[in-house]
Amino acid sequence: MAESRARKPWWMIACAAVLILTAVMHTIAQSLPPDTAELKELTRQMTAMKFPLPGATRTAMELHLGFGWLMSASCVGFALMALAMIGQAAVARRRVMMVIALTMGFYTVIGSLYFFVIPIACFGLACVLAALSLLLDPRA
Repeated sequence: MAESRARKPWWMIACAAVLILTAVMHTIAQSLPPDTAELKELTRQMTAMKFPLPGATRTAMELHLGFGWLMSASCVGFALMALAMIGQAAVARRRVMMVIALTMGFYTVIGSLYFFVIPIACFGLACVLAALSLLLDPRA
């Protein structure tokens, strides 16, 4: 059943948009080459530092990039999950948004511990928008 324009879950859509933009910004930032001597040296050191892992050896740079791609992919996944819930029952939307709000809250805390300024702002905003969707999403 299609929802009327007045009953569309706008806070959920806004949260999904923030998550997609976060993934795009993070992917672009991660893809930029180092632009200072300090960053070039750090990149060189991270590329040289190797860790033996079960089944493979990875450099610190590979681990860093892998976790970065994972972060972007999880943002897209949560956004798609929220968008997939449009048109579903309000109780289902609310459950999904509760999971997203809690996860983005955890991401905000973790980002704060390691002082990732821009992700903290993006995750915090996504958390607030997901929480608003819980409070303001039409229930019928």
